[in-house]
Amino acid sequence: MTYEFDFKELYEGMDELTKSSYRYPYDVLCGNIITNKIVKKSCYNAFEDFIRQNTPDFPFYYEPETGERFRKFCLVMYHYKGPVAGQPVVLDDWQVFLMSQFLGWHYAEGENKGYRRFREIYLSVARGNGKSFMMSILALWGMCCDGEGGPEVYSAATDRTQAEIVFGGTKAQITNPKQHKLMKYLGVRALDKKILCTKNNGLYRALSRDSQRMDGLNIHFAIVDELHAHPNRSTWDVLRSGANKRKQSAMIAITTAGYDLTSFGFIKDESIRMNIECHPAIRNPNILGLIYGAEENDDPYDETTSKKANPCWNSAIDKVSFKSKAYDARRIPTDRPEFFTKMLNIWFNNAEGWITSEDLNKCYDKDMFEGDKYECRISGFDLAYVNDLCCYVNVFTKTIDNKRHYYIFPHAYVPSRAITNNVNLKYQEWVDEKQLNVIEGEAIDTDRFNQDLINNMKKYDVKAMAGDAWQATPTLQAIQKAGKKAVAVPQTTKALTQATSEFSVAVMEQRVHWNNKVFHWNCMNARLYIDANDLFKPVKEHKDSKKKIDTVAATINAIAYGIENNWAKSSIAIY
Repeated sequence: MTYEFDFKELYEGMDELTKSSYRYPYDVLCGNIITNKIVKKSCYNAFEDFIRQNTPDFPFYYEPETGERFRKFCLVMYHYKGPVAGQPVVLDDWQVFLMSQFLGWHYAEGENKGYRRFREIYLSVARGNGKSFMMSILALWGMCCDGEGGPEVYSAATDRTQAEIVFGGTKAQITNPKQHKLMKYLGVRALDKKILCTKNNGLYRALSRDSQRMDGLNIHFAIVDELHAHPNRSTWDVLRSGANKRKQSAMIAITTAGYDLTSFGFIKDESIRMNIECHPAIRNPNILGLIYGAEENDDPYDETTSKKANPCWNSAIDKVSFKSKAYDARRIPTDRPEFFTKMLNIWFNNAEGWITSEDLNKCYDKDMFEGDKYECRISGFDLAYVNDLCCYVNVFTKTIDNKRHYYIFPHAYVPSRAITNNVNLKYQEWVDEKQLNVIEGEAIDTDRFNQDLINNMKKYDVKAMAGDAWQATPTLQAIQKAGKKAVAVPQTTKALTQATSEFSVAVMEQRVHWNNKVFHWNCMNARLYIDANDLFKPVKEHKDSKKKIDTVAATINAIAYGIENNWAKSSIAIY
């Protein structure tokens, strides 16, 4: 990247204490530390902010003293696990940088003068780099050393076990016999489910996503652990509303990458990246982000790539264990999702793998046209849940080089309730892009859906509509009444194995053509169920999962009908 100012000259002009807090971004921009482009941009932004401070367009100032006090505070804490148990906590340079930026920037004027600038912190880094441990010390600091009256600190996660990881780290410091005098001086004591600070009426408690005690909180720090696992934004929004009651509260997200590209965690990650990369004039100055991870086109098994995701590579990472997992991931495809997401911090769509994102993306066809000439036109439908997603899918075929190619045209529907209730955060985006249809109401109007489906069959001369008969009797009857062929396909492994296999092979051979994002999402959500007779079919990860597979299920229904009926060359329906 190119620089609009001489960061080296700026660094040399800093006092020694400020230099110590800017050593990490200086070394990154000098090329002394291997990292990714987004971390380099965060480091560049830190220097850029330093230049802009105390100006009309940037009314903030930086002081390194508070960050230095936190660094020294860590030195009187102790590691309590692993080979370094019992040793003082010495922060790595990247951790000093992050904490100094968070604690050191303040408003220079206005009603918030003197209060902290950053109200939201986002740290995404691979497993094993001490993010939860560092936050457990920050939680203790926020409760008793941050100058706040009656501070309420909370750690939250999708379940109580995860939420108590950060909480347990704080509790371990307090109950350490070596810390008895210090904790007595701070006025801190640990109870079973909470930690109290008697000198300032401080409180620290762990919360889970299903906790009934989130409303009405008056939050100083909220530490949200493993944000990637949060399916929606409800926990974040409730906590943020509680944090709005104080002048320098902070929402702190720590996470690794995950598997669900429609989740709130992924959307938050994308928004933080955009904020880091945008022009300073439109950047949100209250958000601090640091995102480690491998980059596109990196060799995932090269040590340089590993260093990009693991800033503690030379201080905390067990290289023998890491390289062993890398070796397994190279040889065993099913080990790759865990390795990519947790060790390289790459968002990886499809945790358990049936159709891989890499294979499916090779089949993307932006030029395919539903009104083109095709040899056979069959449709499949899925009406399982009229209160959420349902669909019909046109599966049209051509023969190219003596092989059948499948052109997939999904027509997916959701009721307006699914949009207003944020059932899926991507639904509105897909509606805006005309990838998804909305029908007003609490549930799908089956009469409207049936009429659209019949009109589709007439418009494209679809030979047959094949689908799951469950809850679909009115649809099947409506199609038949309109003079079109409707076929119920048994949803058994016996009936669907051949079609499932054909679809899988067609994807790998790039004989499937698609350009609909709902279809891609459904394919990535699908898992392969294999019965005792080695027959199989696509299924959801579990029956209550919000990760839908409707359009790919409808596609398999259409292919199953096509295979059994010689692709409509016979007038006799097998099913």
